[in-house]
Amino acid sequence: MFDLSWRVLAVFFLLAGPVSAIDFIAEGGLHFGGDTMVTVNNADGTSDSLKAGEELSVAAGVAFQASESTEIILTFGMKKEVVYPDEGTIIFTRYPLNGLLLYKADKWRMGGGLTYHMNPVYKVDTQTQQVTMDFSNALGLLADVRYFIFENAYIASRYTWVKYEMEDAPAERSYSGNSLGLLVAVQF
Repeated sequence: MFDLSWRVLAVFFLLAGPVSAIDFIAEGGLHFGGDTMVTVNNADGTSDSLKAGEELSVAAGVAFQASESTEIILTFGMKKEVVYPDEGTIIFTRYPLNGLLLYKADKWRMGGGLTYHMNPVYKVDTQTQQVTMDFSNALGLLADVRYFIFENAYIASRYTWVKYEMEDAPAERSYSGNSLGLLVAVQF
């Protein structure tokens, strides 16, 4: 599986051509969407659902200025969704490697790319249950639009298309991780 991630990186570097500048990126986001993996009913009558594409992400990476009008972005981070039943936690964690080719227009950047979600793990840790389910690494697509509100800070909207397939399941079991994310970041 890791062989595929190196091929994806190689394609992005080949598309970049000669690089004129390199910036570093730190970003965080809030994501919405995906299939419901579990719904928890609490003792107080409330319920909470864990969805395959939701919640928080953090990432760090680099931006390569390929030309005056294009930029190659590579980031690596963590995406995590947590629900809190009355007696514990249920967590879905994965580690996305993202590659984007963006076109620049004044303060705007827009484009698309690939995402490779590594080591997706669903973990239940409650008083009555201790379960860990592994999913296969997943290759997906990204669409990204960002606006620089300051010279080195931007907000972005990102749509992710990805599907998680459970490893070693008796029947084929998969969840859509498709999601819309709102991100804030610094690029310096």
